[in-house]
Amino acid sequence: MNQTDKEIIMKQKYIFAASAVILSAVACEPSHLEDNLYDPAVYILNHGYQKTETFYDVQSSFSADVDAYCGSYYDKNPEVRLVEDDAVLEKHNTDNSDTLKVLPSDCWSLEASDLEMVDKKARFKVNFNIEALKSLSVEADYSDLKGYAVPLRLKSLTDGVNEASQEGLSSVVIVPDMSMMAFSLENSGVSETNLDKLGDSEGTITLEYKVRTGIENNWNNGVRFSFNVASENAEYPLLPEGAYSVTSSSGEGFVPGVSVIVYTVIIDKSKAVERNYSLVASVESEGGFKVEGNSESVINLFNRHYYNQSDISVRGCNSYVPGRGPELTIDGKLNTRWESGYSSSDIGVFKLPYIIEYELATPVRISDFDLCRRQDRYASDLKGGHLEVSSDGENYTTVCSFDYTGVSAYRNIHSAESEPEAKYVKFVVTASGRTGGGMKAPLSNLAEFNICYR
Repeated sequence: MNQTDKEIIMKQKYIFAASAVILSAVACEPSHLEDNLYDPAVYILNHGYQKTETFYDVQSSFSADVDAYCGSYYDKNPEVRLVEDDAVLEKHNTDNSDTLKVLPSDCWSLEASDLEMVDKKARFKVNFNIEALKSLSVEADYSDLKGYAVPLRLKSLTDGVNEASQEGLSSVVIVPDMSMMAFSLENSGVSETNLDKLGDSEGTITLEYKVRTGIENNWNNGVRFSFNVASENAEYPLLPEGAYSVTSSSGEGFVPGVSVIVYTVIIDKSKAVERNYSLVASVESEGGFKVEGNSESVINLFNRHYYNQSDISVRGCNSYVPGRGPELTIDGKLNTRWESGYSSSDIGVFKLPYIIEYELATPVRISDFDLCRRQDRYASDLKGGHLEVSSDGENYTTVCSFDYTGVSAYRNIHSAESEPEAKYVKFVVTASGRTGGGMKAPLSNLAEFNICYR
């Protein structure tokens, strides 16, 4: 081994020795991974103002949860305490210009005031005394209970663990939301439909009216269901007596285990011969439950069918813009339309009346005409006119007129004065709401044309 090799070996020994010293020093140095963590603290997850879920006066009990959590690094399970603190409510009222009062102690209790956290979490339960709340309230609907609150503050019982320093994180104000037991009528309110939209089978129409409770029902309460009764929202006559029958899925109303009642109405079409009817149903409580929401359902029914537009053809038109011809009135699309001609490149006449003549594949007894104007500010271009029908395409009779002066609705139903059987129909425009174009023509348009029959 020469001198140079010996020098290299000695240098390597020095390097290894120095490295060992450094590693040993590092191993003895304490870890600083936790140096910048905040001190552990407990706080309420659902802090601040909290209104309970709605609970009902027929329930035997109700509990609201208060969830506590320990933040920052802490490898043990701290103990926490939840206590009533009127100062919490005073601060809430001051900060929010509120007037909440402390709920009397006989109306609530804590299932446990002291808990040891599990996985840094704890759940307290605030139990409400429903009978005491009923005695406290002076309003039939218990609405005055919303003026009371349970003010609570969270405290730590473990050394080294503090309450949250940020204002409000360790306190909660719980307001009880108690209501009378309630049921509601599905699809209540006023609606409009035609016969084709209802369940039409073998000469009958079947309707279902459902009433249901807000929670699973375990109590008794009678329900009075009424059908075919007068209503200020009814636009048409009621059904004649004997034209319908009503059955119920629960003859005793609400009983334990029954949360939904279905009332089935079957209408005999042979005894409902008028053009239009209003179907009115209502519900009332016969016990301690209340009716939540609208208690009435009104269906204003058009006793008619829509003639298939694909079975209607255009026989003629005396004025139109190329690409915006009369065929667009029977294409089933509201965003397309016929427009009368207004420039020299357009087809036909530039003066009223404008006429579109339609031919039906098979004759029907026409009851109504459903007209839909263009759905923008130019809808008023179509101002007035009438409709004519014919069985032979030669001799026409006027059966109804239309006048849109002051009318804002885009879609309008026009009833035939009689119900003639016809194969041909003329749509005749006799009044325009605007003049324009190079020909200074009275302008008109129509988006959709529908024929209704009996």
